[in-house]
Amino acid sequence: ATELTLNVSQTDTLIATIAPEDATDKSVTWASDNEQVATVANGVVTAVAAGTANITVTTTDGGFKATCVVTVKQPVTGVTLDATALALNVSQTDTLIATIAPEDATDKSVTWVSDNAAVATVVDGVVTAVAEGTANITVTTTDGGFTATCVVTVKQPVTGVTLDTTALTLDVPQTATLKAT
Repeated sequence: ATELTLNVSQTDTLIATIAPEDATDKSVTWASDNEQVATVANGVVTAVAAGTANITVTTTDGGFKATCVVTVKQPVTGVTLDATALALNVSQTDTLIATIAPEDATDKSVTWVSDNAAVATVVDGVVTAVAEGTANITVTTTDGGFTATCVVTVKQPVTGVTLDTTALTLDVPQTATLKAT
């Protein structure tokens, strides 16, 4: 292989093929140009940390070389949200923050979904309250499909009060009932 992609801690074996097949000295040496990312021993490549490294095999006889570019990725192991419950009034917005684990994960991309867009919508973590009710906002990691959910409760706030009359004249001991809306 001329290219290899591994996750941190994974191993894979590169096989060197010497030409011609009946060569007398088939011995080779292996080297990594970035052992902080990937090491190699007898063709076994071990991914150490996210990044790239060139693994080179060199023949003892003639010094012929072949190289494989190794890309090491740090996989996602989970995701959390800064809130598991959120209370909003209609038309209010708030932002949920997703934290990917580990911090040095290679692919930190996520998708956001509301299970009830009639109550609350979400775009890039920004939650907008649409109508009274509850909705579950879920973030999902692209790498690994890990999820975290926040329950959003939306209330319709009071926006004002009126009485059924603005003036009332009563004689003693008369009573009247005012109706508030």
